[in-house]
Amino acid sequence: MEYALLRSLRALGPGLVVLGYIDLFLALVVKRDAYFWELDSAKLFLAGYVVGGVYGVLASLFRRDLYAFDGVQSAILEALQKLFPELNGRSWQEVSPCFYKLIDTDKSLEQKSKGLYFNGFIVTTSFDAVWLSVFASVVGGGVALYSGEWSYLLIVACVATSSYGVWLAAVKRHRELSIGQVAVIGGRLAGDFRRCIREVSKVDLG
Repeated sequence: MEYALLRSLRALGPGLVVLGYIDLFLALVVKRDAYFWELDSAKLFLAGYVVGGVYGVLASLFRRDLYAFDGVQSAILEALQKLFPELNGRSWQEVSPCFYKLIDTDKSLEQKSKGLYFNGFIVTTSFDAVWLSVFASVVGGGVALYSGEWSYLLIVACVATSSYGVWLAAVKRHRELSIGQVAVIGGRLAGDFRRCIREVSKVDLG
């Protein structure tokens, strides 16, 4: 799956989750007909992209990706430091330019990145679903309890729990795939990586 398409789906995913929770609240708690999921697919996707785009802007302000991919950067850095002891004491910010440079320029690593892109989509979508479920329970939970509509809270809890499990598995998989890229760099591209690190160090030193 192409990166541009995955970027597009990363915006659509949380948008559809938000619309789904709005309709769920209307149907189960307010006892009104669902609105968004009665739309034709084109209008539904358009609404999903708009809501997802707004959500994406807000999520970026709270550094969503940093928390969604928790532990991935540190796992990559630790794996690189095992193969290149001279990196001990360096931060991810110092090392990452060379790591991503090789990924962008090497064909085999570029192919591996396609699997990472798709897995990254699962990571962010499941992470978004967890926190949107928490928000839905907080916002609609009081009204649901007051009206005695436990099914709303039960569905929200099931979505949050299953999304959390998917997120944990996807983050673990992302670390494994990233470390697989490190193994390629440590083997066939070790010389290129060391040269890049030396060049970056010269620039940093002025």
